[in-house]
Amino acid sequence: MNEPGDDHLSRAQTELGEPEVIFQISRGRFHAKLWAALGLIVGSFIVIAVLIIFGLFDFAGFFAKFILTPPVIGVAILWHMYRQRGLTVLVYPTGLLRLQRGEVDSFPWDDITAVRLKIQQLESPRIVHDDEGEPTSCWLPAETPTFQIWKAGITVMRNDGTEAHFGPALADYERLAKLIQRRTYSRAWVEARDRLLSGDTVLFGDLDVSPSGLGHAGKKLNWRDVKEMTIAQGRLQIKKLGARWLPWAILDMSKVPNPHVLFALVGEARRFFHSPAASQPQKDERDHSVEEDPVEGN
Repeated sequence: MNEPGDDHLSRAQTELGEPEVIFQISRGRFHAKLWAALGLIVGSFIVIAVLIIFGLFDFAGFFAKFILTPPVIGVAILWHMYRQRGLTVLVYPTGLLRLQRGEVDSFPWDDITAVRLKIQQLESPRIVHDDEGEPTSCWLPAETPTFQIWKAGITVMRNDGTEAHFGPALADYERLAKLIQRRTYSRAWVEARDRLLSGDTVLFGDLDVSPSGLGHAGKKLNWRDVKEMTIAQGRLQIKKLGARWLPWAILDMSKVPNPHVLFALVGEARRFFHSPAASQPQKDERDHSVEEDPVEGN
């Protein structure tokens, strides 16, 4: 797609050199989402018109949710695509460059203080360990929803409070989300680990991690009682050993900063502050010889 921001793209490539990778909204992807949204909206109105013509509209009240949901989804897709139009993301060894409709923002890796991820389901993170068991990298696999694309996305925040949001409207969004998490992991991990091992509390929004366990809303969960952390329906769920039904805590994933660091830190805390009940570590991917993408290998 040719956008006014193409001039900024050429200028960035001239002044900063060729980026490692470029993420954009392709013309084909844009048109596919556009037609899908219009199809949902028009199709629903046709169904409603048919029901009215045949005098079945009163009966259709029972199916109102099914009739009205498609146009709502269609409008949401159009709004999301509108907000993401003209977005280009350039990845350099030193950070991200966001170009959108004449605006240019840089996000150096070392200046990114928080990463927030919208994700609906996750059983376990992807954690890579070195030969000594130290987690050298961690990321949460991101998905691209077919229709409800507003339920996925990744946001980065700079140390001055400036934010940038990248959604699945971008081609190869899953790779971008993984890359951002991996590039921001090292510095954030070292800071969080050192604070924890020195006896301090590490904050992740409304959740705090300390040598004694997890804290949330005035409650405390000792490490020996932590069963697992999972993500379901966009919520981070922390489960307690022995509890059959409700999780110990439920948090909105989109409000948890640096979840990739959180999962690694909880796994390491359960291992370091070991207890009899925590004999089985947090489920993860313990692979010391993962084949790396040359762009994502840092």
